[in-house]
Amino acid sequence: MQRYDVILAEVENWLKRKYLDEVSSEFSREIGIVYSYIQEKTEPKLGISVNALPSDIASILQKLGIKSLYKFQEKAYKTILADKSVMIVAGTATGKTEAFLVPIVQKIHENPSQRPLAILVYPTKALARDQLNRIKNFNILVAVYDGDTPKNERTKITRNPPQILITTPDMLHFFPLSPAIQMFIKNAKYFVFDELHVYEGVLGCHLKYLIERIKLFKNKPIVFIGSSATVGNPEEFASLVFGTEIEIIQDDSRKSQIIHVMISCGNLSRWSFTASFCSFLSKLGLKFIAFIDSQQMAEIVTKIARYNFGVKVSTHRAGLLAEERRTIEDAFKKGKLDGIVATPTLEVGINIPNVDAIIMPTIPANFSRYLQRAGRSGRADKPGYVFLILSDDPISCYYIENPKKYFAQQPHPIAIEPLNEEVIKVHLSALTLQTNLREKPFDISEKTYEKILTELELENIINRYGKIIKRTANTYVYVRQSGLRSSPEMILIYEIDSKKQIGSRDLPIVITDLHPEAIYLVSGRTYRVEKLDLKNKIAQIKRLPDNTPFYTRPLYNTILKEYSIIASRKIHNLPLAYAHVRLEIIVGGYILLNIKGKEGKGEKRFITPVSYCYDTKAVILKYPVIKGWDDFSCAEAFHALEHVLITAAEPVVGAGTGSMGGFSYPSGEIIIYDAVIGGSGLSKILFEKFEQAEEIAYEILRKCDCEDGCPSCIFSVFCGNYNQILSRQKALFLLETIFNTKIKKELPFKENFKGATIA
Repeated sequence: MQRYDVILAEVENWLKRKYLDEVSSEFSREIGIVYSYIQEKTEPKLGISVNALPSDIASILQKLGIKSLYKFQEKAYKTILADKSVMIVAGTATGKTEAFLVPIVQKIHENPSQRPLAILVYPTKALARDQLNRIKNFNILVAVYDGDTPKNERTKITRNPPQILITTPDMLHFFPLSPAIQMFIKNAKYFVFDELHVYEGVLGCHLKYLIERIKLFKNKPIVFIGSSATVGNPEEFASLVFGTEIEIIQDDSRKSQIIHVMISCGNLSRWSFTASFCSFLSKLGLKFIAFIDSQQMAEIVTKIARYNFGVKVSTHRAGLLAEERRTIEDAFKKGKLDGIVATPTLEVGINIPNVDAIIMPTIPANFSRYLQRAGRSGRADKPGYVFLILSDDPISCYYIENPKKYFAQQPHPIAIEPLNEEVIKVHLSALTLQTNLREKPFDISEKTYEKILTELELENIINRYGKIIKRTANTYVYVRQSGLRSSPEMILIYEIDSKKQIGSRDLPIVITDLHPEAIYLVSGRTYRVEKLDLKNKIAQIKRLPDNTPFYTRPLYNTILKEYSIIASRKIHNLPLAYAHVRLEIIVGGYILLNIKGKEGKGEKRFITPVSYCYDTKAVILKYPVIKGWDDFSCAEAFHALEHVLITAAEPVVGAGTGSMGGFSYPSGEIIIYDAVIGGSGLSKILFEKFEQAEEIAYEILRKCDCEDGCPSCIFSVFCGNYNQILSRQKALFLLETIFNTKIKKELPFKENFKGATIA
């Protein structure tokens, strides 16, 4: 019997022992393995022998055990040697690094005095340092220059530059403030951006404009090299980010065997189930990473696994201090932890060896992210296991009925919103540190350019002298404080007793995660928010006992303050728009819930609500009001339809849970928005593919057999009013009416939305 057969049999037996004897037979039929399949490893096709390369490079590769290049490596080698920009798309551990490194090393040998000849840009400092020894194998001068490089080491690197400089996009962002980085950029010809698929959403928009600034500063030909895991739109994405023609080189091979398993946990809490499953895997001796997109749910799973099941596990996520994340990584590598519960911080690149299994308690944002996470498991001599936990939410139910559809998906496109005005503000300001602006530097409209300049001038970040744009004393501070990864608005989190900073959190998510009296978890530790100061960008939290059994859910609503339409079209003769919107989130209280799924301690309403306004992008659709319905019936229908449309949109556009939000009006308007300042690009894709989301929403509503609403169809964990005022039947009737009846009269958007919104 194969090892994977034994493991799958153990999983089935565990499910029976753990759950089937403890619950009713009607309930228990929903729990179990839904589907499994084996993805066999496949070697890439072989290309030229390394003996065909220069002898010094051939000798190095042979010492590394490489006798031939793969076909895709050979093609990349020849393309880069011809000084053409290239995007290399291949799976984990297939040799993408060698594909771009070998031709660069050959160029270095031909021109050893140009330093650096190449700049290798990695999305994180940890990944940059993780690659250092691998590159040193090629006997070239290489150094890491990033935020963790000591000052004396930076001085040495500046005085004696390496042939290859390793850095991060964050470091390059500050090049107007650093003569050293300016010198590196001036000298370099090859710019490599590894793990390019990470640059989606706001980060991808930042990268696009950073590259535009580098091109304007350098004013010489650059060879761009992108390296990525599988993505659905490599040519479109790379061309948009690099702003140039680029050749795509792809390979679909897989270097290890992967066993993919879908498990349904019925309507049990997926978080408690995942914590229990972590315990089961650890007893089997399997090292695991559980990927959870929500920071606070990752903390909750860690807490349950530790205190209820005794699993040696820690949370690895953004918002923790860097040294804390490194401590967790080292503990796992040394066997001090059974596993890690991680947000996407461990999704790419970092060499975390001996990962036997990946657990995903929620369906990832897109299939490309699923493949990337799955690729973190398995080794040449042992298979990797990927367990996708499905619950009773609408998309889980959809794939429980159609499991093969999930694995038959094509990789999703990477989405960015190139017209994110908050991002453009940062890079226009940075340009004024390089030179005085005399004309529009980026490919944006005159209207957008003028709007951004006006805002920057009002904030005293720039000065205008006729058509000449100059920096001010505030420009340096603004650019230095404007990072590439965070929201333009970041809250620093301090512990009251120790007065130490223990993390940070971006707006707008802060308003619902760190409202007054919220329970907030950090690395398994439990805190209560004592004060949220939006003006000074500080949250103060107080330590509670770690076994505190409660957590909070905010009660809030969202208001559309204003909007301007960017693009519009019709579906069913109904107006659909992609728009710039200004939103206000108002948190009026919270519900206290038991972490074990039991009843909580009730509802609390604030005397003074907490609110926050921000700009983003959104899709707006005006649905018709059914004749004879009163305002309450309309509110039930449109609120339910808004929920199910957001759910259905996630697999269509590749959105993670919580990365899009929405609200509705009893008058028929439904707004679905990017839940980040300025916009992420997801709502733009939804605008283009709205019919697909609507069809999936219809199937979810039609196939659910609940009375009038449940977690399998219209309930949402992000609902601002705790899933009140919802009707599956009315939402279904509305869609059936639209699909079966041609709307004869075009419905206009209301100029001023009135009445209550329902989030």
